[in-house]
Amino acid sequence: MKTLILIALLIAPVVSYASHENEREMNKVRTNFVAGLSENRTNAIAILKQVIETGTPLEKDAALYVVEDKVILDLVPCVIAAVTDRTQAPRYDDTGWTYIGRHAGWVI
Repeated sequence: MKTLILIALLIAPVVSYASHENEREMNKVRTNFVAGLSENRTNAIAILKQVIETGTPLEKDAALYVVEDKVILDLVPCVIAAVTDRTQAPRYDDTGWTYIGRHAGWVI
């Protein structure tokens, strides 16, 4: 039992650090998407659509947050299609159980 507790104590800081690092990276990507919307909305919407369809899990998650925050109705069909995306979402606050499709459903 002591060994199990020791292993848990050794792993916990690593998982926590990874989730904080993911959150920082996602916020950086999200900020870049929002800046792109300010500069050239048409091009940024095309990029967001492409990212939701083929991006990394972190990029997909960030793009969905931007669609939700900025209420980009042009991307509703793309977000609806993303509901079937079973890609595991990046870990933030050590959740690690959700997936991109669930986030897309929340955005809708």
